[in-house]
Order: sequence, then structure tokens, then C-alpha cells
Amino acid sequence: MEINNKNFENILLILIGRVGDYVITTPFIKTLRTKYPKAKITLLVSTKAKQLALRNKDLDEVIIFENWTNILSNFKLLFLGSNKYDIAIDLNPAYSRTSIGIMRLTRSPMRLTFTKKAPENAYTHFIENATMADEHFADKYSRMANFLNAEYIREMNIDVSDEDSRVAQKLIANLNMHPDKPLIAIHPGNFKKTGHRWPEEKFVSFTRHLLKHTDANLFYLIGLGEEIVTKKNILDALPGVKSINPVPLGPTAAILKKADLLICNSTGTLHISAAVGTPTFSFNTEYSLKCWKPEGEKHFHASGSWKSCQVITVETALERFNEAFDYIMKLRQNKV
Repeated sequence: MEINNKNFENILLILIGRVGDYVITTPFIKTLRTKYPKAKITLLVSTKAKQLALRNKDLDEVIIFENWTNILSNFKLLFLGSNKYDIAIDLNPAYSRTSIGIMRLTRSPMRLTFTKKAPENAYTHFIENATMADEHFADKYSRMANFLNAEYIREMNIDVSDEDSRVAQKLIANLNMHPDKPLIAIHPGNFKKTGHRWPEEKFVSFTRHLLKHTDANLFYLIGLGEEIVTKKNILDALPGVKSINPVPLGPTAAILKKADLLICNSTGTLHISAAVGTPTFSFNTEYSLKCWKPEGEKHFHASGSWKSCQVITVETALERFNEAFDYIMKLRQNKV
């Protein structure tokens, strides 16, 4: 059943996920704002993505969901049903008991999501949903936009404030990099997902090669909670290589916006970099390559097997990286 030319005035979006999950929905949020410029658009989001969601100028309100045991969070949810949302949209493609529970509290007459396991009457409308491994996530939200008769705006976006930019500029200045060389950030990240990340020892070998053969400024961008592992397993083996310690997501986005390239595993930082327009070179499993890697010619990659990118050799990575480096050098030449 399609929704024909309904003029929604009050829209609720629900997303219980991580930073990357949020960033990849920003094209859909932009699409809604363009389709319904006068509507009030509210996003209910988890704490992991709140820093970026609160910066999104396409949203009128952001509700932060802590967890079901948080009294203040639950108190806010009690008022969802009284807000008279014209439509509530669950953006989670996978089954989520949390999003289903929140959806039922809204009492919205139209409750939209992707086809998935759900109790009867939890939703009123469904979007066809291929399995998680069968398509890029952008294609899912494109279908949801089409369902609403909206033209999907495919490009991810993050709003970077002036203050974020000032913080980023100061942190980069403290690195004392050469002003005429490209600035390349490296973020291994994703340490908990062993199969889905390129290992630390390969990052060390890869970085050593780049230091010898690449005329560029290199620095490591360290994520929150990654300080010990990054220092012990990577930076201690790379004396002289500079790094930026964990900062909030806003300044992180601003740092990446000022960089010429990000080298990383498939993690939320990859999507942040793409959303601020910075080229990327990422290490992917075949799954993450098909479903998660940012789209477009400026995003380069090396890929392994379906469930692991550990099999990617340093030699292969260097060969693929050269394509990315040539690309950013051409961009720099065109800016001169």
C-alpha cells in the first residue's frame, strides 16, 4: 500500500543504533526535510549517536533514549503518545524489541518500517526488506523514500559547527605538520570485531611503508576507549608518528573534514568522513564492502573474504592505496 501525497505535519523517526547506523540514515532525513519543509521532524535516537544527531539542522527535535531502566528516559517516552505524530517511522532494518516497544507507545495512526519479525499490529505499513547481506543500506532507505513519493537524496551529511572547526584546527596545528603535504588520518578502530577489522600489526607495517614512500603528513586518530590498544599495539612500534587523542564526535567530524584522506577499518568513522566529504580508503570484508562502504569514486578500498578482512596482505593494501593517493593529489593540484 502506498501513501499518496499525504502532507505530514508531525513526523517521528526511531533509530536505535550506533554512529554509523545514524550517519547512513542522514540522506533519508534530508529527503524528508525536502519533501515536508514545514513539518516538525523528531528523531528518537540512542546515546551512541546523539552528539551528531543534535547537530542535524534537518531535525526539529532529538529525543535521547538511554535504556529501559533509565527513569528519565522512560518518563520522556510516556509523552510520545500525546504528541499526535501523523506518522512514526522505525528506521531499523533489523528486528529490535526496543524500537517495537517505542513504536507501540506512539499511538500513531501510521507506523512504517521494513519487513521483519514483529508482533501483530506493531506496524501498519512495511517496506520490502532484502536480507542484511543482499544490498547496500542506502538502497533500503531509497525504497522507503519512494514509498513516501519522495525523491531520495543519496549523499550522507553531517553539520560541523564553527566551534568544532576551531577545536579541530587547534588539534591539527599542534601536530606541526608540513603545510604543503596532504594530511592523512589513520583510524584502525573497531577492535572488538576481530574478523571485521584489519589487525594492528598490519597497520604498523602499512604505516612504515607509507612513511618511506609517501610524501604526506600521517597521524593516527584515536577513538574513545581505544587509547590503550592503539598505543600498545600500534604507536609504540611507530616512534615519531603523531596522534590525536579521543575528542567528541563533532570535533572528530571537523578533523576529518580538514584531512585529505582517511585510512580506516569499516567503522562509524568511515561514514563520518564520507559525510563531511573527505575521501576514504577502508579495509572491508566482502559483506561490509557490499552493504556498508560509502558510495562514490572518492571512496577506495581493499577487501578480504565474506567474514574477514584479515586476509588482506600489506602488499595488496599498498597497491590499492596508491589509487587513493593519486586521487587526492589530483584534487590538491586542482585546488591550487
